[in-house]
Amino acid sequence: MWPSEGLFPGFPDRELERPFSGYLITTVGWDDNIFRLTDEAPPVPVDADDEGSRDDLFAKIGAGVEGKVDFSRQSFRFDVSASHYAFDTYSLLDTWEYSGTADFFWVIGDRLKGAFGYTGSERLPDFGELQFASEDKVTSQYAHFGIDWRMLSRLELRLLAEGFEYSHADEAREELDNRVQAGTAGLFYVAPTGFSIGVQYRAAEGEYPNRQLVGATFVDNEYEEAEGSLVVQVPFATTGGFDLRVGHTERIHEDVEDRDFEGFTGRAQLRVAPSAKIFLDMAAYREIRAIEELAASYAVVSGGSFGPAWAITSKIVLQASYTYEQRDFEGDPGFVIVDAPPREDKSNIARLSLGYRPNYHFEGVLAFEHGNRTANVAFADYDYNLVTLTLKAAL
Repeated sequence: MWPSEGLFPGFPDRELERPFSGYLITTVGWDDNIFRLTDEAPPVPVDADDEGSRDDLFAKIGAGVEGKVDFSRQSFRFDVSASHYAFDTYSLLDTWEYSGTADFFWVIGDRLKGAFGYTGSERLPDFGELQFASEDKVTSQYAHFGIDWRMLSRLELRLLAEGFEYSHADEAREELDNRVQAGTAGLFYVAPTGFSIGVQYRAAEGEYPNRQLVGATFVDNEYEEAEGSLVVQVPFATTGGFDLRVGHTERIHEDVEDRDFEGFTGRAQLRVAPSAKIFLDMAAYREIRAIEELAASYAVVSGGSFGPAWAITSKIVLQASYTYEQRDFEGDPGFVIVDAPPREDKSNIARLSLGYRPNYHFEGVLAFEHGNRTANVAFADYDYNLVTLTLKAAL
């Protein structure tokens, strides 16, 4: 949360966005439990003659271009990057990662506006979910098209169409590949200050082209989901903001109906500036979340986060955060078929970082993170410590 972004009342001036910029970014770090192994698990061997190690040093070096182009009342924003991951001990994981996003914001007259865009990435899997070494690459894609129509002076209709796609390079994990199409319609009262309150309805359909083998049974993870919500929004500004969505969600599966979900879901986020140089970011949520690295198609995730930030000067920020989550793996067909309790995880993550940004051309962040997870299944517990230094130079 850089002061140059205009987030702190003591430094309200927001830095002008460049129409085009190239950048170089480097992250070096040390992780004392790279594969998130439980204490009882042996290290992962590098080869047949090696006992392996729990920790590793790594470096990530990348480059990208980003920019914003305005013409008339329209705006186009983009950010495309490529980076190379290199590990000291586990060099078998060395790989290239890619990410890109592009969004076009349009306005027609005084009553019609919207946006459409695309985001894609190719990355290593989450080893916190796998807990073993894997060269699998996860490709994710997201596209959206939205329209906001001010029907009356204070009444706005909001429509959004979305598409998601996830795929795995490892054929052994292709059962996790999925596609989701979703549509949302909402009707909102919008005040001149930007405050809005309204109701919305979201319908989604998920497809898994490759059936999942559970024991001796092939399971189709296809589902339909519907959610009705009340939404309240106070725009995030220098003094803070508030965003609330609370409603009822229902998910119905094609096979293994016992893992269907119906219940309360929602998310609340509050940002507030108690003083000129301090900003607080808080969130609480209960939601259905896709699990892309495990056999469960979804988990019910309940949790919250708290993150204070202190702008020591206009160029230096000290920031901390704490996140607690409980995940109930109700989307796993395995516990239904074998008549076992569903998996339940509880995790805690604490992070402390110091950032220095003297000008637009350079920024650096030194961070320390500690995390732990407990679970009701064997070998899923772990704890770790992670230290990273990230440097970014913009041209």
